[in-house]
Amino acid sequence: MTINNNLDCLLEIAEQLEQKHFLYLPADKIKQIMGEILLHYPTKETVRTFIQSWEGLGEDTFMADGGKYRQRAHAVFETVSSEQSIQLLPYQPHYQTKDYNTLNGGVARYFQEISGDFLQNEVFEALIKLAYSVFSKCKPKNYFIGVHQFRITAKEKNIGLPTPEGVHRDGVSFVFMVMASRCNVEGGETAIYDLERNKLSAFTLSETFDAAIVDDTQVFHGVSPIFRKDENIEKAYRDVLVITFKEKAAV
Repeated sequence: MTINNNLDCLLEIAEQLEQKHFLYLPADKIKQIMGEILLHYPTKETVRTFIQSWEGLGEDTFMADGGKYRQRAHAVFETVSSEQSIQLLPYQPHYQTKDYNTLNGGVARYFQEISGDFLQNEVFEALIKLAYSVFSKCKPKNYFIGVHQFRITAKEKNIGLPTPEGVHRDGVSFVFMVMASRCNVEGGETAIYDLERNKLSAFTLSETFDAAIVDDTQVFHGVSPIFRKDENIEKAYRDVLVITFKEKAAV
């Protein structure tokens, strides 16, 4: 996947991220940038296919709290800065230390592999190119990229926890969080904190393509619980795409 990151809008976002260490980007802004990256806006069918890919995600069986409210899928890429490209790696488990994930860290976690159809969807292509272009402008390094599809459900009389580990850092360089879909839920407010855990900002990703970007080395983040809005409607969920960039160690 070759990158052309010579877009003024991406440079502006990178400069803002370097100054503030986090950004909220509304859906209209993300749509505009996707159009510039792809040279056209994705069709309604492509967007619908992107959103529908969250159906059928596998259950997260590594929840140390015993929760059954999270489904997810996972893939790993790496960047090659000399070639301005992103390459898919063979599947590998997700691992975080207990320092960064006190709930589920310390073990290799094997999740469902993200489908090839999703990875070939041009919405995903535009989003990962957007993230790479911004982060490589902030720090022109080679990165391991973790791609995570999350579905958090609010089952009858139960809450869903988008960040069950609480306010945290992910132990990476940068994190890009994009709303895919919300159905029959309220809550799910994203909050940003400085390194002393003083609250800096809060906002809710509510529309498809609302996004947040954080410099994980400089800020903490967390998302409040979600609750079922209408008990008479069976489905209640929050679907989010999270893409993490971790700087590769120098060889």
